[in-house]
Amino acid sequence: MKGRMKGLFWLLSCIVLSFFSLSVHSSPNCTDYCTIKSISLSPIQGINLLSPDGTKYLVNQLDPATQKTQIYIGNVGSDELTCITCTQYPNGPSPHRYHYQPAWHPSGEWIFMSVENDYYYVDLLLFKVYIINGTCDGPDAVCSAVLGWIQSGIYVNLWVCSIDGVHCYQLTNFSQENLANGYTGPAISPDGKTLVWSQIVGNPLVYVPFGGWQLIRANFEIVNGLPTINNETNITPNGMNWNEPGCFNPVNGDLLYLTGSFDDSNQQGMDQYVLNVRTGDLVDLNNTPSIWDEHGLVSPNGKLLIFTSAYPYRADSSSSTVAGYKTEIMMMNAVNGSGQVQLTHFRTPGYVESGDASAAVAFWNRDGNMIFMYTISSNFN
Repeated sequence: MKGRMKGLFWLLSCIVLSFFSLSVHSSPNCTDYCTIKSISLSPIQGINLLSPDGTKYLVNQLDPATQKTQIYIGNVGSDELTCITCTQYPNGPSPHRYHYQPAWHPSGEWIFMSVENDYYYVDLLLFKVYIINGTCDGPDAVCSAVLGWIQSGIYVNLWVCSIDGVHCYQLTNFSQENLANGYTGPAISPDGKTLVWSQIVGNPLVYVPFGGWQLIRANFEIVNGLPTINNETNITPNGMNWNEPGCFNPVNGDLLYLTGSFDDSNQQGMDQYVLNVRTGDLVDLNNTPSIWDEHGLVSPNGKLLIFTSAYPYRADSSSSTVAGYKTEIMMMNAVNGSGQVQLTHFRTPGYVESGDASAAVAFWNRDGNMIFMYTISSNFN
């Protein structure tokens, strides 16, 4: 998952993250407006993603024993969870590291995730704070900020694990000594053969405030039983130094949906784009470059795009900033951006979800008739 937004807000306040499910009344041919039937708080909290065949789900949540976020697997219909990253296996990631950004491979046999690096440091000019084997030796405020950066995709590498967690492989080699020092993603093509991630390569003081990022496409293969990536290619649209992959269109595997901004002086205004990874053609679906539009995901029929947006609060310019962030879940036509509708009303009285929350990210179920939403709040009731 694109954890950057959660990470930024973790730095600002003590938050409560809540997980909602929203039932949508629609038909397979629905391309614009669909009616909301119900909305409720999910009984299982944490990022919750169904497996491709719909029989399992994974959860990304804090493990009380290690005090690190881990990846759990459950069977649909049961609340019982099995942690697949809480045990140290040969050549696998340590359970004493943070695990984020989980994603299923279309085969259902592998799970991608980001894992905190074993060694890195924060350069504060007057001194450096070192994080070694998951332990931070600096002031509490700095160590707390580090977690926000990990959630944002910095100081991590891309791993892939079998669904029992026994076999895990590090696919990238991001570090402070190399060009890239972390990533968000990956988006995975419907056939499972292509990955796209965004890797951070530029200073936030130059590319404000999120840094400079490169969009990378790579082939994913299983060779003699071992997952590998090859043919890494920079496919960043010219001038889009802030970019974040969302997903491929499940019907047309050439179409990649992503968040992006061409304004290096204020990347907080961002749009939803669709990029043809074969031809390089890029379409702006929002054309609202001053408004925060992020985390777009396409419906199973390839026709609808749900995304997080500050558009309902566009009269308040601060709503599209890190400090004043206010968003809802919206939906539009995935082909041309028409028919935009607001699905949630987190800050409007009279709705079951009303309160002080903002939308973080949403996910479709396999049938396209339910949306799971992750919200962010400083005082959720």
